[in-house]
Amino acid sequence: MPKNPSKNLSSFLYALAETCTDLWNELDVNGYGEPLKVYMDAMRSVAGDDKSYLALLEYWREYAKERLTALKGPFDIRLGSVDGTDKYRSKFLDKLRLEALQRGGGQIESTLSRYFELPADAPPKLQIMNSYRAARSCGAYKKGLLDKAEFNILSEQEKYCLLKERYSTRLRSLGFNLDEHQKMGSIYTKVLNDIDLCFVFIDQSETGLDVGYIDMPIIALTNKSKKISPGNIGKNAIATFAIRDIIPGFDAICRFDPKSYAQFCLAADSISFVVSSIYSRIETYINNEN
Repeated sequence: MPKNPSKNLSSFLYALAETCTDLWNELDVNGYGEPLKVYMDAMRSVAGDDKSYLALLEYWREYAKERLTALKGPFDIRLGSVDGTDKYRSKFLDKLRLEALQRGGGQIESTLSRYFELPADAPPKLQIMNSYRAARSCGAYKKGLLDKAEFNILSEQEKYCLLKERYSTRLRSLGFNLDEHQKMGSIYTKVLNDIDLCFVFIDQSETGLDVGYIDMPIIALTNKSKKISPGNIGKNAIATFAIRDIIPGFDAICRFDPKSYAQFCLAADSISFVVSSIYSRIETYINNEN
């Protein structure tokens, strides 16, 4: 590993953030992007015109660059990366910050600001919820995933065991290891080539499955000698970020009909796919550097 791992890691994560739109498209091409398309279409509608929507896309890309090169949170979008000279600072976001400050603060991106200010029963928000339900059903059907009647009567703990089993089947085949010693949550790790760096996927979905939500996945990068657990992610990791930091609207992919085993599997498989894709991209950037 280079002498300054944080600085080099910032450059790898910058490269990941810079191509985040490719990751969005990869989800779609591989059959996991139906809920994300609903979110993007809704944001395009709220934007109102192509210029505003393109500005929103630029915001998401620039946010991802600032957030990932900051390495760890908490990250305040209104302030950006302010510590350290090797962090990326977006001129585009600084312009939005100044404009937001002049109008009294709040969300710095205008389309998102308008969306967040809509009441829960506003037509755009009701429509997006209905469209999400249809998209998840369609996505599960396209993947050939079938429902099981007994899924609805399982306890939350039993559902979590199914989730871990689903993750393990997918990720272990790709070289990830499950930390069997975790009392809470699940930790999947894979060493990045022959360097002293470990890629970690953290799941903390013990609660939420009964209402149809898999907890937002967290990615961490740490030295191989450091142990990560859900309780000490920030302490032992060099870098951490949520998948929503590079895939806006990813919360919609994490949701499923609480009664539908097929949609549950679609959400879990979508997360496994993204985790493996992020790993592969970071591995490629490191190989190119070396």
